[in-house]
Amino acid sequence: MIYLLITNHKLDDNQINKLLFHCLDTLKSDFKSYIEDHVFERSFSTLIIATIVEYYNKNDKLNNYIYSKILNQTIDYMTTEFDVRGYVSGKGWAHSIAHGSDLIVACVKSNKYLNRYNRVILNLISKNLYKLTEDYSCYIDDEDERQIYIIEALLEKGLTDIDLSNWVNELLNDFNKSDHDDLIYFRIKKNITDFLKTLYFRLKFNQKCHLTQSEIERMFNDLYTKSS
Repeated sequence: MIYLLITNHKLDDNQINKLLFHCLDTLKSDFKSYIEDHVFERSFSTLIIATIVEYYNKNDKLNNYIYSKILNQTIDYMTTEFDVRGYVSGKGWAHSIAHGSDLIVACVKSNKYLNRYNRVILNLISKNLYKLTEDYSCYIDDEDERQIYIIEALLEKGLTDIDLSNWVNELLNDFNKSDHDDLIYFRIKKNITDFLKTLYFRLKFNQKCHLTQSEIERMFNDLYTKSS
């Protein structure tokens, strides 16, 4: 409903700005526990903000100050968000990582985006791959693919094959140095390997980043050789 109100020009700029800043404030809501389910408010606020970013960008109404505030606050939110549940039985979709990724994609696609944020956003993806739910469950609701869309948006804005390959290498090297209990280790490993598998086939189908493809192939070969 809100998406249609915005895209069909049913709200004026003042109303959209009020909605935007309300949603940005919501991203700073209670991060203390799962119990009160504040994640639903935060998560769906990111979708509304993404719609506003796309609308303003399309209509050339996004000024530098507002854009910078949105991008930096989104990065802070995605760094802080701990409730990474996907579908919650009896309540619906929380999906904070997926929805937050959609907002990052909208920001990257904006003509206001600066490449100096590339490493910040790649590091943000790395951190999110280490997150598990309260009961140590890993991502099961296509969160890996939604984060791949961020990579694809960065590539469209000039992220190079060598930079992506180096980041992928760092991702696995950092994981191999990590010190986790057995269950946590294997669940994070699944997050990372699922993400890399998805990335590999997206790059392969789109015939992009052959160096990164080769790096992922090498890593999986090493990984499976060690486990055999």
